Amino acid sequence: MDELIIWTWGPLLLVIGGWWFAAWYFGRKVEQAKANASEPSEGPPDTLTLVRAIDGTNYLRKFSVLIDGANVGHIGPGEVRHFSVSPGVYRVAVRVDFWKSRELTLEKFPGKNRRANCGSTYNDLRCLYMWLLKPRDYVYVRTEV
Repeated sequence: MDELIIWTWGPLLLVIGGWWFAAWYFGRKVEQAKANASEPSEGPPDTLTLVRAIDGTNYLRKFSVLIDGANVGHIGPGEVRHFSVSPGVYRVAVRVDFWKSRELTLEKFPGKNRRANCGSTYNDLRCLYMWLLKPRDYVYVRTEV
């Protein structure tokens, strides 16, 4: 009888324990990301500042940052990254796996900082099929309003 109870309740308790651990672990990660995102809105001069949203879709993956088609680094969920650029016009995009966002054209002025946001567009059940229907809209880059 005791063996039956272990085989019956053991897997359920393992699943509940796994869910609890994941909630605890990712809850801490979200709190750390929120604390990091509260840094000043103005970045260093002569940089492009990119802020990634904290969203459930692609939470475990880092986005590749592309400036004028060249990979200049990665950005994780809730991160704020600063990329040094000289004055001029740039095309900025992000990529995750084989999805690439639409390019955002930014003009960078001398001694100023430009800021943009990136993230996953679909953070609900639509993420299960929109990657196939609208791959260019799966991730985004846009300027702050």
